[in-house]
Amino acid sequence: MSTRRMPRAQVRDQEEESVEENIRYMHVAAAEQATVAELATEKEKEKEKEKEPIVRENMVMTAFKVAKPYLLVVNSVAGLYILWMVLHFVSANLYVYYCAHMSLFGFLMSPVLASAPHCRAIRWVLNSGAHSIDAMWIVLGTWVCSKLALIGGTTPTTTTSTVSPHPYGGVRVRED
Repeated sequence: MSTRRMPRAQVRDQEEESVEENIRYMHVAAAEQATVAELATEKEKEKEKEKEPIVRENMVMTAFKVAKPYLLVVNSVAGLYILWMVLHFVSANLYVYYCAHMSLFGFLMSPVLASAPHCRAIRWVLNSGAHSIDAMWIVLGTWVCSKLALIGGTTPTTTTSTVSPHPYGGVRVRED
């Protein structure tokens, strides 16, 4: 039997091919691992997205439970103010249409219609609505200020002051 030896160039070519094949295999393996890792992160993201509506729903329910007592109070109080706002808006438009029409005839009839019973009633609703809306803003502003004072947690500081007569008249106040 004769053993035939391969030429060195052929051996070198085979070695280079095997090295290239190993490098290709490593690239494919790395790409597959990256793909597997991407799939795993995508699956985790999908699970988080599935949990997200539940978390949002829980947050909404918690917020509603906290806000419910306030909403009940606001509903009972705001209903009356909303009624006055609607009456004020409607009466303002009715007064312009029936008692002070924007025309020459309306201008000539306005002194007569100003004292008519329906115009006086509309004017009363308009004025009462305006006063109720003013009161609503005062109540709302007071409530917001009281809540802000509670959030800030500050209390007014008390100082001791000494009142003494001023040498040239009047009173001098000195705070310690």
